[in-house]
Amino acid sequence: MELSQSFLHEVEDCPWLAQCGRMDASLNAPDIRRIRNWETALKKISSDGWENTCLKYHNELTMRLHREGRFQDWNKIAVEIKEQVIPGVIARLTEAIHGLQRFPQERERNIIVDVRCNLLTVCMMEYYGERRPDDFYGRLWDIYRTGHLPCYYDGGVFPDGWFEVF
Repeated sequence: MELSQSFLHEVEDCPWLAQCGRMDASLNAPDIRRIRNWETALKKISSDGWENTCLKYHNELTMRLHREGRFQDWNKIAVEIKEQVIPGVIARLTEAIHGLQRFPQERERNIIVDVRCNLLTVCMMEYYGERRPDDFYGRLWDIYRTGHLPCYYDGGVFPDGWFEVF
């Protein structure tokens, strides 16, 4: 796999969900609005609006890479990521979810599916040298790394809107 060691360490050290529901300096950014409870966070993260937004930016990336002739071998690389990176993240997410107070455990899958899909795109960006903090998935990854959960994007086309974050 050709993901950088520093990125793999970022994934391994990510404090998955550790700050959910807590107010900290990372939530004071102009492109972030705070969600205040799990009920709202789960409603947003499970919405068609959030899924469509994530798919839109994922598809823009894949189309650009394809047009540039750089999208070769992605299926092989994705299998490697799904086998070597994602299981550890899912294990840490599951552990984090089980340690959360007032979290409806029957909704665990909503978070795992969302993070898994988003992390796969972040890995794609890293692999192809496209990850930047000024793009949708770069910003999404920055939010995950604060220990919060991005749940929705509103207010316009990125970067003109804001992430709703728990």
